[in-house]
Amino acid sequence: AADVAIMPYADTTMNRAKGMAKLLELLHAGIPVVASRVGQAGEYIRHGRTGLLVAPDDGGALAGATLTLLADLEQARAWGRAAQRDVMGRFNWPRLAATLEQRYRAVL
Repeated sequence: AADVAIMPYADTTMNRAKGMAKLLELLHAGIPVVASRVGQAGEYIRHGRTGLLVAPDDGGALAGATLTLLADLEQARAWGRAAQRDVMGRFNWPRLAATLEQRYRAVL
């Protein structure tokens, strides 16, 4: 039911290395997201097409990007739908399983 989700991340080794399951869940749900460009956030969100990315630890940029989405909810919802299609196409179990199987076969 949210108009926009805000995912601020500090640029730490832990945040650069961990998977961002909550971010993927939000994108999968079609919620427009503003996130700090840290770790996999830059892989999951296509800036300006499926959400907005801002510099980490920049509260002003985070607030500005959030206000941009809230000012044009039609565009924000379109990006949310685009994010949902994108994430469902790239991060689905059959595709991930096939990728993992290919990696195992390459190692063997």
